[in-house]
Amino acid sequence: MNFVSPEYALLFCVVFALYYLLPRHQLAILLVASLVFYGWAQPLEIPLLLAVSFGSSSATYLILRQRGNPRKLMFYGISANLAVLAFFKYKFLAIDPGFAAASSPNGLVESILYAPLPIGISFYTFHCISLIGDAYRQQFTEADLRGGLRYWHFMRNGLLYLVFFPQIVAGPIVKAHQFMPQIGKKSMSDVPFSEAAKWIIWGLFFKSFVADNLAQFTVWMDQPATFQGLGRFDLVALLCCYSYQIFADFAGYSAIAIGSAALLGYRLPINFNRPYVARSFSDFWRRWHISLSSFLREYLYIPLGGNRRGPMRTYFNLFATMALGGLWHGADLSFLIWGAAHGVALCVERAASPVVRFLPSNGAVLKALQLGYSAWIFVVVSCLWLFFKLQTFDHALLYIKTILYGQTQSAFQAYQYAAVAIYAIPVLLAHLVPKRISEKDNLLMAVCYGAMLTLSIFDKGPTDAFIYFQF
Repeated sequence: MNFVSPEYALLFCVVFALYYLLPRHQLAILLVASLVFYGWAQPLEIPLLLAVSFGSSSATYLILRQRGNPRKLMFYGISANLAVLAFFKYKFLAIDPGFAAASSPNGLVESILYAPLPIGISFYTFHCISLIGDAYRQQFTEADLRGGLRYWHFMRNGLLYLVFFPQIVAGPIVKAHQFMPQIGKKSMSDVPFSEAAKWIIWGLFFKSFVADNLAQFTVWMDQPATFQGLGRFDLVALLCCYSYQIFADFAGYSAIAIGSAALLGYRLPINFNRPYVARSFSDFWRRWHISLSSFLREYLYIPLGGNRRGPMRTYFNLFATMALGGLWHGADLSFLIWGAAHGVALCVERAASPVVRFLPSNGAVLKALQLGYSAWIFVVVSCLWLFFKLQTFDHALLYIKTILYGQTQSAFQAYQYAAVAIYAIPVLLAHLVPKRISEKDNLLMAVCYGAMLTLSIFDKGPTDAFIYFQF
């Protein structure tokens, strides 16, 4: 179910009304609503979600109860989740696709191997890992859980954490020790209505007005037959256009998720913080998809050793974390290159960090250098989005080749560039207008949010699935 669809609006209104009219049944209402939301398009995927959730919650309960060997329970629980993820996303890295038809005359093996990728499996797998890992590391204990550790009570709470509908499909990735203590009865008097409304309107605006309208232009990038007929400047402009689109699309989704959760009394982590004005690549990853960056750091980079085992091991850990983060998005060479390139950039930046102390101390010079480096980061990030957008390595290389050696004459008209500029302006403003200024004048902000809601309704682009739904 899409956040910007009438079905979601109707579902949320019904859930919101029942949620506060029947406070004793709030958790049951959320569980039912979450399963309806998740299974709206693919109801056959619900059994897998429930099986993974039940297994992870059971392992977590045993760890908290100190039943058996907690280390083994943690290992087997996380391994089982990774095995499920690997089967659906990475099986054809190890299995020849032709094997399916040859090994099963009745098509059984083929139908299993070619089962569709479950929606949001990458995200709810990470939540399962967080649930088990946080329990093992005692980052939440019985004292943090309202109602204690009664079996079915905990299973219900664990299931809610894993299937909570505002974040199940595409995040933000909320860690178990952040979410589990929040579970409990909520009162409407505690709902931050103004804050939640701002998040939802902001998200609708950036998804419907910005991202969906920009998508009508970036569709030219999808196939060689279309982008090879464009000029070099057209291709560069489309690359920047996609950079704006993916921000507006994913930040818009995250904002709606945060606002929806706030109306139900739950806090989700902020996922974006003006990433395109980052001062370094490490700063970019502190601003872009913050919940994923934080998860990879806490559950992968630090367990690998972080920066505690010398420079060379630190570089390896950085590279491996980003490369695996790329593969998390999909089993394709393009995703691996995208993640590995970011890993190389982080390593080079870390190795060059001692040079920073020799930079000029003059304020104007230093500011100019920093501005130039921030622009360079945006250029590199935008170029790497090409591998993310096309997802086929050969097509990405062909796109780059067309930029370098293609025709110079533009295929787009001036009005098309003007339209792109209009839809891109909100992204620029979101990055360049300081927050302290944007929130200073209440009347101005009321007018801005009213305008955003109006444009979201009357000038929305063709509704597209959120980009991160595919992961």
